[in-house]
Amino acid sequence: MPWKITPSLYNSWLFYRYPLFDRDEQQERDAKDEFLRALKREKTPDTPEQARGHLFENWVEMLATGKKYELDELEPDELACARTIATNCRDGVFQEKDGRELPSGNYIYGVADCILPTTIVDFKRVGAGKYDQGKYLKSIQHLAYMYIWESKRFDYLICDGSAEPFDEFYTWNNGSLGLLESRIALMIHDINCDPEFAPVFAENWKYEPKGNENVESN
Repeated sequence: MPWKITPSLYNSWLFYRYPLFDRDEQQERDAKDEFLRALKREKTPDTPEQARGHLFENWVEMLATGKKYELDELEPDELACARTIATNCRDGVFQEKDGRELPSGNYIYGVADCILPTTIVDFKRVGAGKYDQGKYLKSIQHLAYMYIWESKRFDYLICDGSAEPFDEFYTWNNGSLGLLESRIALMIHDINCDPEFAPVFAENWKYEPKGNENVESN
């Protein structure tokens, strides 16, 4: 059976199954509940960190396009970082939604922060000291988006509150599609082997080809 997949669903599963730190029982329950909410496609309020990230994204788009939004202010260094990213993205298309069927029959879809002629860019706002190079290596976002939009390069431009952004970039190569498919297959197998997760997954993430799909989220 083919499935609809988003990078956010995969990342939620990855965080639950492969934590980056030791968790106590309560943290383990919280991670499981968070993944179940993702499987159920429940809308939840933004955490303060997520709200800060969305604010930063909106500032970059406003600075790059000249659109006017009523936004909360950024800190001076944070604003300088947003300006640098916006300068690099002035010729881009923002918040583009799309999806594409994989050779396996599954359907991957998402929303790109910015699409440039040769590069896809994603803006990240992380807390001070919370970024290490390679942070997004295990994500499928860069693989998925390069596949969807047939791009050869993907840049994560990351602000940690400093004036200069970090650039973590990936390029498409002969092994990229296989890696994307294998990561998705591992997640699907793991979910379907879990008696609690499998029926929720089946209810909310089945893919039935009907021509062009409506993209809902990333």
